[in-house]
Parts: sequence; C-alpha cells; structure tokens
Amino acid sequence: MTSACDIRYCTHDAFFSIKEVDIGMAADVGTLQRFPKIVGNDSLVREFALTGRNFSASEASKIGFVSRTFDSRASMMSLALDVAKKIASKSPVAIQVSGLE
Repeated sequence: MTSACDIRYCTHDAFFSIKEVDIGMAADVGTLQRFPKIVGNDSLVREFALTGRNFSASEASKIGFVSRTFDSRASMMSLALDVAKKIASKSPVAIQVSGLE
C-alpha cells in the first residue's frame, strides 16, 4: 500500500517488504506495477517480490522509495502536517491536475 502514496516518509526504524509470496498470495493490488516506476530497478523489485525480504528505511531512502527519513515519529508527523498544510493552501484545481501519474 505504501507504493500507492504520493509522498512517502518514514522513521529510521521502519522497514518495508512485499510479503505476498510469504503468505501464498499474488501481489495483485498494484504494487508490482508501481514499485518499478518508483525505484527504477526491475531486478531489485523482483528480488523483493520473490523473496519477501524486508528492506530498511535506509535502503528505502537510498533506492528512492521514501523521500525522507526521520529520527522520531514526532518530527516526521510535524513535517508531514506542514507539507499537508502547504498543499492544502494551493489551488485545488492545480493540485488535482498536478497528480503526477
């Protein structure tokens, strides 16, 4: 689900994974379509999808999956709310048509 977010932040202790393979499901909710576009590395995406291995906040930042990592949840939430307020102050039409697909 994280790959469906427009802006992705996390704390330094977060981890991510594509776990469907571990529970016997197909990753069919769009992750495998979005993830390669986000990180730009099909081989790495296949590794995550086929092994179900966790990747750290540091690795997520390095590959471009998250735009920022934070030391604390409070600092992350503070910035996220500031960014949300800034976005909310803009023209709704401009924001809607700027939904970079």
